[in-house]
Amino acid sequence: MKSVPRLPLIGLFILSIFLGIPAQTQEQLPYRNPALPLEQRVTDLLARMTLEEKIAQLGGTWQNRKVEHDETKFFVGKNREFLPDRATVLLKDGLGGMSRPSEDRPPREMAEFTNTLQKWIVGQTRLGIPILFHDECLHGHVAPQGTS
Repeated sequence: MKSVPRLPLIGLFILSIFLGIPAQTQEQLPYRNPALPLEQRVTDLLARMTLEEKIAQLGGTWQNRKVEHDETKFFVGKNREFLPDRATVLLKDGLGGMSRPSEDRPPREMAEFTNTLQKWIVGQTRLGIPILFHDECLHGHVAPQGTS
């Protein structure tokens, strides 16, 4: 059996970049490592956060045009769609919570919306801290076509 010559390490690295494959698994940041103690993860995350990111985690939003009339404060369009261009401006430092993501949305649409927003916030903000969603649901899902 004929042996196949090995590419030099640099060749593999360049090939991996060309193909879009990481040369090695990126080192997991401590705050993202579930195997570490919670206190260590929190300490690491807080040390990485800017003051603006910490303040953003204290904030929340309710994207309700019946209450708020300033269009510059919305990352949700008039047809209830997620607006990534607006989110880039409004959510650049993250967001602690969002109230009433079900706003005028049936359950499936709300799930699709929250999944889209969560995927965006985790993938597009520097630290990828997920949003906490809040809705009224003591006796069921309070949304059009929701169950009690």
